Amino acid sequence: MNRINPEYFNALMCEPLEEERMARKKWCECLADAQAATDRQRAYEQARSAAIKRRGERQRHLRQRRINRATVLAAAATVIGIMIGVML
Repeated sequence: MNRINPEYFNALMCEPLEEERMARKKWCECLADAQAATDRQRAYEQARSAAIKRRGERQRHLRQRRINRATVLAAAATVIGIMIGVML
């Protein structure tokens, strides 16, 4: 049975661990990049959703203002019509 040189054996055992550590480090960096991209995407979607919500509220206020204006004009026209009818 051949004996393995202890230095060679240690080198064999240490190298994969070093490579594995580097691979794990690279994997962690990739995972962090992916997480950052996910966070950026989520922040973008939340900002977009908030902008759409604000736009909807603004349009609803404008629509309500138009309805209020139309109601006031209709009431004024009714009052004027009644006054003209009373005068005749």
